[in-house]
Amino acid sequence: MNDGSSKTPSDPNQYLIEFLANGHVAVQADCNRVAGTYTVSGNHLAITLGPSTLAACPHGSLGDEFVKQLGNISSYFFKGDNLILEIKMDSGSMIFAPSAPAGLPGTSWEVISYNNGREAVVSLLIGTDISLNFGTDGQVSGNAGCNTYSGGYQTGGKELKVGILAGTRMFCVKPAGVMDQEKQYLAALQSAATFEIAGDTLTIRDASGAMQVLAAAVVVGGVP
Repeated sequence: MNDGSSKTPSDPNQYLIEFLANGHVAVQADCNRVAGTYTVSGNHLAITLGPSTLAACPHGSLGDEFVKQLGNISSYFFKGDNLILEIKMDSGSMIFAPSAPAGLPGTSWEVISYNNGREAVVSLLIGTDISLNFGTDGQVSGNAGCNTYSGGYQTGGKELKVGILAGTRMFCVKPAGVMDQEKQYLAALQSAATFEIAGDTLTIRDASGAMQVLAAAVVVGGVP
C-alpha cells in the first residue's frame, strides 16, 4: 500500500482471480468463491464482484480485504510473469503470479490444435475458438467453435476418459469448414486415453499415444 504496509497470504493459492474470455471473473478468496465481471480499455481495468459463497474462513483470513481491494482496481500492467493490479487513487497495488493447474478438475483451456482423424494434428481455423472446461463435478464442457457441448469425464493419475458428448444443434457457415472442424475436434476429445499438463499446456493423447488435443490454460492471474 502507499503507506508502506503490505499483506501476504500464508497460502497464495487460496487467493486467485481468473479472467475468463466472456468478460467474467472467478475469484478464490480464501475459503470462499466470488463471481463477477470485468471490463478492459487499454490498461484500464474495472472489476465488479457479485455473488459469493458465505463460508466462515479461519481467523486471520485476508478474504474480505482481498475482495474489497479487487473492487477498487483501476488499471493493470505486467512485470515479468507477474500481473500488477493498481488500486484507485494510487493507494497501492496487488501482485499476482501465474498459477499452473496441477490436475484436470476445475481447469479451463483454450484449444490450440486437434487431430483431424486423418493422422494429422492441425491448428484451428482462423476466426474460430474452441474452449475446454473440466468441472469439479465430473462434467466436461465448452464451445466447439459453433455449438456448445458437455458430457461426463473420468480421470485418475494420467488417465482420462471422456464419455458421450451432447451439444446444441446450430449450423454455422462461416468460416468455411467450421462444422467439419467441430466434428473432428469432438471425435478427438472422445478418443482421450491419457493427459499431461506441462506448465500452461495440456496434451491429450489416445491409447496409441497419438496426440488428439493440444490446449493452453486460460490465464489465472492475468488479463486476456
